[in-house]
Amino acid sequence: MDVVLSTSTELIASSLSEEQLIQILASKIEKRAYHIADESGSDNYERSQEYMESTLTRVRDTLNRRRALVNSTLNGRLYIDRIPNEILGKIFGHYVSLKEIDMKPKTTDVDGPSKWFQVLYVSKRWRQVALHNPTLFGRCHMAWDAADVALVLECRGLGLPLHLSIPPVLKRRPDGLHNHHAYAYFGEYSSPQAREPAMTFGTHAKDLHPIVARCASLHMTFEDELVRLHPNGLGLVGEQLRSLDVYSGIYSSNPEVATLALKKSRTLFAFFFKEPPAELTTLRLYSTEVPDDIVNLPNLKSVHLDHCRHTTGTISSTMHLLCKLPNLQGLNLSACSSLHDTRPGPGDTERAKCSFEELRVLSITKMWFPEITRIFSTITFLRIRQINLVDLVVFRLPEILAPAMPSPEDLSNTDFARFLRKGSELIVLLVDGGVNARLTARLLPTTTSSAAVDLAALFQVSFGHDRIMNLPMGAPEEEALPPDFAVFFDCLKLTPFRDLPKVTIAGNETDKKTLPSAATRGFLLACSSLQSITLKKCTIDNLEDILPAPLSCPSLAALTLDECSGTAYMLQDFLKRRKDGGCPIDTVELRNVELSPAEYDADLLRQYVSELVLVT
Repeated sequence: MDVVLSTSTELIASSLSEEQLIQILASKIEKRAYHIADESGSDNYERSQEYMESTLTRVRDTLNRRRALVNSTLNGRLYIDRIPNEILGKIFGHYVSLKEIDMKPKTTDVDGPSKWFQVLYVSKRWRQVALHNPTLFGRCHMAWDAADVALVLECRGLGLPLHLSIPPVLKRRPDGLHNHHAYAYFGEYSSPQAREPAMTFGTHAKDLHPIVARCASLHMTFEDELVRLHPNGLGLVGEQLRSLDVYSGIYSSNPEVATLALKKSRTLFAFFFKEPPAELTTLRLYSTEVPDDIVNLPNLKSVHLDHCRHTTGTISSTMHLLCKLPNLQGLNLSACSSLHDTRPGPGDTERAKCSFEELRVLSITKMWFPEITRIFSTITFLRIRQINLVDLVVFRLPEILAPAMPSPEDLSNTDFARFLRKGSELIVLLVDGGVNARLTARLLPTTTSSAAVDLAALFQVSFGHDRIMNLPMGAPEEEALPPDFAVFFDCLKLTPFRDLPKVTIAGNETDKKTLPSAATRGFLLACSSLQSITLKKCTIDNLEDILPAPLSCPSLAALTLDECSGTAYMLQDFLKRRKDGGCPIDTVELRNVELSPAEYDADLLRQYVSELVLVT
């Protein structure tokens, strides 16, 4: 408990500095401690120490109580209501922008503003500021409760564009339809747990028309039930529409409805809109056909296709359709695979290449290498700036199919080869192991440091898991298998890296990688202009197999081994054979290399190179 000071004591204390007061207190405590120690008794020293410790505790507790009192007093002077409405509204805006909202139409468990706008419940003033700040209510999902949708539409006003998601038509499973009706039960009917959405095109088509007309971005589903209810189309107006995401929901067990839906999917935008949305710049299609009337959207700059292809079923016809978009700058193809798409289709050999005049970024994800070859043999792209081949799948085919599959071909494309000449270094990363392995190669531009690999890569290719392709098609997939390093390098050698000056191959952080000799040798043979090679966290006993003299990399001038391990005499033999073969390596740098036997003298390597750099 704090002692109440008298007036005279306060006057004396006010005339002294804090340092003087501390010294007075310390002197008094010191004298008292000596006095206790000098008293008679066997425990006087212990009592003196206890006095010092208890006094220290009392001083600390007193100061903590004073600090809490000061903080409480100062906090009482800062009222949140003093923040102007404009500033408070901006704070709310930052809060809402950080809140993730799943805008997929089929999302069944989404919470509206009444759940996630916690600022509405702090105080009446906060609620009023939030509700009168229309910039907070830009996103609206029609799967929300009706009250939440009404709140967004009311607060957003009529002047600002919306970012809207419209769920599929809710279709309850009829009584008497048993679970053994697998196809209908799986996709045609909504989940029994699905709640009633606020609006769909099945229940509120007329109400949705003016709302869609003010949309800047729209997420919706093309579904058989929609075609059944609106066989002549929706007649939407999308004059302000800039971004459109369309998901597929074709599961009808009624053959007439399914046939009509397939027919309408080929002119998808004519079905959705009264007039094509002329200002649309971004389009994402998921598991749908690539509609023929996509060519009526001339301002499209970015197209993302996920599990999509043209009605002919081939990648080639899809690319020939997309090249008719004059302003297309970004194209992303994800899992647009087809087993029969690895051989030329009817008329493909006579068909001219399709030219993507404005394409800047090409991304291909979760497809297999023969399809990449087919795509590159079909297109030209003069202005390309970045190419990403991400998480490619290497299928291990059943024996019945393997003989029918053509061997992978070179990525033969003049524009691609010219584009790769802009790179100065290819970094190959072999990360982790087993089913967690990730195999990645990134090509860096001349002007970029390795610190900016992720952002500045001109070209990157990565491989995911191998999979067994099952029969019949569509059967459940087998468990993922570890990626095959050899297949990875076999695919890399099909890429035109003839003019590449430098390659870095980096292994794992935990255990050193042994590179597959034949596949790595084939890859490096394809890089005929290599001048520098860096191996990091790799074993090096197979260097002679990887870089045989004089055929492999005759211009190789520098070799860096970083945190590698191997047999010293095998490294020595490798350097000797390079020299005897007429293609010596000028500079060898060993960074923290573990050579065995441990007593080997690394200076013995100097006789085979012009310069040996040892870094430990």
